[in-house]
Amino acid sequence: MTRRSLMLGLAATLLAGAALPAFAQTTPRRIRGTIESLDGSTLVVKSREGETLRIALPSNYTVAAVVPAELSAIKPGAYVGIASIGPKDKLRALEVLIFPEAARGSGEGHYPWDLVPESTMSNAAIEAEAAGTDGRKLTLVAKGERQVVTVPPGVPVVTFEPGTPAMLTPGAKVFIGAQQAADGTLSASRVNVGKDGLTPPM
Repeated sequence: MTRRSLMLGLAATLLAGAALPAFAQTTPRRIRGTIESLDGSTLVVKSREGETLRIALPSNYTVAAVVPAELSAIKPGAYVGIASIGPKDKLRALEVLIFPEAARGSGEGHYPWDLVPESTMSNAAIEAEAAGTDGRKLTLVAKGERQVVTVPPGVPVVTFEPGTPAMLTPGAKVFIGAQQAADGTLSASRVNVGKDGLTPPM
């Protein structure tokens, strides 16, 4: 698999809320938690809500490492995914994901998110940046719609790099865009895992 195809697929996991065809009979579910074990093709995760979840992985599943990114990468022209909280005219970032260039355009738009109650996600290009008294103010453009988000000091900034199944060890933190079948079983084709103990902030 090429780096481009891997990154496009990884970015797509952040969309785990998109509508699916009715015949698929699955529901998207975002899982945030800690790996307990990897037993063959089954990944066992303790979710942040305290559930023990068994997630089936296909033979060709992929792994992405979530790694810290430089603040200097938050600049006009970059394509980002920013989870925010607050009213539309006073959004404050909770995290910033800088997409690899190969994943530009993935999941473009502004939509509800579930990092915290009433949070939103903006997958968009940075049009402009300005300094503010409470942080950096970014003007984001997605599908022609502009949105201003303030990024306070200390907000986590991350990006993706290719990972390996060897990273899926007990204690590692993950963010997974899974599919839940009508009988409750879970499956996922990709796992986003924090590198060197990092907790994916998405």
